[in-house]
Amino acid sequence: MLFALHNVEETLFIEKWSKNVGAFIHESVTTLQFGIAVSFLTLLVLILTIIFINSEKDKIGTYILTCIVLSFLINAIFPHILATVYFGSYTPGVVTSVFIYIPFSIYMLYRIFKERYLTSKTKFVITVFGTALLMKILIPVSLYIGLLFSQII
Repeated sequence: MLFALHNVEETLFIEKWSKNVGAFIHESVTTLQFGIAVSFLTLLVLILTIIFINSEKDKIGTYILTCIVLSFLINAIFPHILATVYFGSYTPGVVTSVFIYIPFSIYMLYRIFKERYLTSKTKFVITVFGTALLMKILIPVSLYIGLLFSQII
């Protein structure tokens, strides 16, 4: 739900912003393309969260959830907060990043590690590989899916 709220904030303002200053971060996108892309990601996060809910501690669902939470935290900082500071203006998604993503991510990571959902050996692996996978592969792929579907619609 929090992810969907963040995506709505981004989608409402992304087209104009990406045409003006967003190219520094990624190519200009339309509202439709971005909406499709984040809908795909939201559905994926929902499915992965359901896997976590039905998973035991230190199992695949926990690794996936930790990757998602870490990607939320990184996404809050870059591009949202850093772009807002760099450009000196509103960046789509910055409000939900500051007031939802960062507090939620810190809380979830605290709970994940405090309640020993992950062993200490897995912390580094999850941080490096899982988050890199989510952010470096899924985001560009979802934008491409959004582009393809927006051309069909």
